[in-house]
Amino acid sequence: MPTDAYGRASAAFGDKIYALGGVEHAGPLARVDAYDTRRGAWARCADMLTPRTHAAAAIVRENIYVMGGAHVFGTISGTQANECYQPGTDSWFVRRPMPRKRTGHCIASVDGKIYVFGGTSQAIVSHEVDVYDPAADTWTTLRGPWTNARSAAAVAVVGERIFLIGGHDPTEFSGVVDQYDPSSGIWEKRARMPSPRSFPAAAVLGGIIYVIGGESSSGQLSTMETFDPSMGSGPWSARLRTPLRPALASYLPPSPRLVP
Repeated sequence: MPTDAYGRASAAFGDKIYALGGVEHAGPLARVDAYDTRRGAWARCADMLTPRTHAAAAIVRENIYVMGGAHVFGTISGTQANECYQPGTDSWFVRRPMPRKRTGHCIASVDGKIYVFGGTSQAIVSHEVDVYDPAADTWTTLRGPWTNARSAAAVAVVGERIFLIGGHDPTEFSGVVDQYDPSSGIWEKRARMPSPRSFPAAAVLGGIIYVIGGESSSGQLSTMETFDPSMGSGPWSARLRTPLRPALASYLPPSPRLVP
């Protein structure tokens, strides 16, 4: 990447992977870079309106939404910022702020809405699940909280089910896998990940969830584990070339490949 920043959010749109924000020695960044997978080259895009690290990104209707994150270097306080990027015009717009501050959270897009899970502000983990409707620019909060709420988890969507994987609870690294079905509002606990980790990347290919890199009590991880939601179990591990923490990964349809 053009910068060695960490804590960047990511989103894949068309043939490009967007890396957003992050932090360097001088503090949080507003920087946005796009990797063109066909040309194999990076290009600089318009900066976000709010510099921040450990934000989260999701795509709805060809727009990239970047939410939350820490905007002051060395603090543990999140921000409520919600900004929309339009790749076609390389432009940013302010949208209605999140109901609460978050950093280290994760978000997922299902059926035109964005679900916001976990994360912290002032070192307190948020159990509330907030739902954003981009069409109406409005927020609601689910009646039932995320009882296993964590920060620094990975998120993946298979079909219309949301999987929240690993992360860090107030006392330890987690291998817990929670499944949420927005259509029914039902939570379900799935098979644990063999290697507890925080800040992993996750991507879905052929209905299989790939969990890559991250950090554990022993340091940076160089393993990748997979989970088949249709089987309920069956993760496996394989070595990566380089430990990745925090990690980013994207799946680019229709080409069957992951880009870590």
